[in-house]
This record gives sequence, structure tokens and C-alpha cells, in this order.
Amino acid sequence: ALGGWLMGRRRTGRDRSVLLLIGAAQVVFALSLPPGLELLSFSPYLFMAFSPVAGLLTGAFFPLAARISLGQLPEAGTVAGLFDGADHLGGLAGAACTGLIFMPALGMMHTALLVALLECAGLMGLALAFWGRRSS
Repeated sequence: ALGGWLMGRRRTGRDRSVLLLIGAAQVVFALSLPPGLELLSFSPYLFMAFSPVAGLLTGAFFPLAARISLGQLPEAGTVAGLFDGADHLGGLAGAACTGLIFMPALGMMHTALLVALLECAGLMGLALAFWGRRSS
């Protein structure tokens, strides 16, 4: 909620750049998760510090992506419906794959690397889409 609130208040024309920066921060967060959790596992309070960071990064990404999409689609309801559906479907698929397949089969470190790799692939797609729009 905090990430969504902060990005909802933000009113500059650099949404695409900020979106890519937040995505890059998500990659760094995914890569820092295994060593960070191991380092902080002695204290449940320090361990819980990772959850707000993940929520902040995820919550900040969503409204920026929706705002950018509003420039492409004429109806706010269409954008809201598409993003809400994609958010729920992605959450379901991500939780199922991570909890049922990747963590048991790969472990924490390799799962975090896979998540970071998937995020990098998504960022590359976004960067190409944004770059293609500027050149056309």
C-alpha cells in the first residue's frame, strides 16, 4: 500500500524511467534475499524487515504501469480490469510455482536467481517497448 500511495502521488513525466528503476531494484532485492535472510535469521524482527521492502517495490510498480497504460487504452475501467486480473493471475501462478515447484526443487538461492532472471527478462521487454515507442 505504501508503494502504491507514493507512486500515486508522484506526478512527473518520467514514469517509464522510474518503472525501469523500480524493476531493477526488484532484481537487486531478489538477489539479496538469500544471503540477507541467512544473515538476519537470528532475529525474527530483522527477518521481517524484508516483507515491507518487497511490498513497497511491488506496490510502487503497479500504479506506474497502470498510468503508462492509460496513455495507450482509452478506458480507465479497461486498464483497471486488465491490471487487476493480471495481478491476481500472476500472484496465483507465482505462489504456486514458487511454493510447490521452485523452492522444493531448487532451494532458496536458485529460486531467487530464477526470479531475478525472470525480472530481468521482463525489464528487457519493457525497455525495448519503451525504446521502440520513442523511435517511432
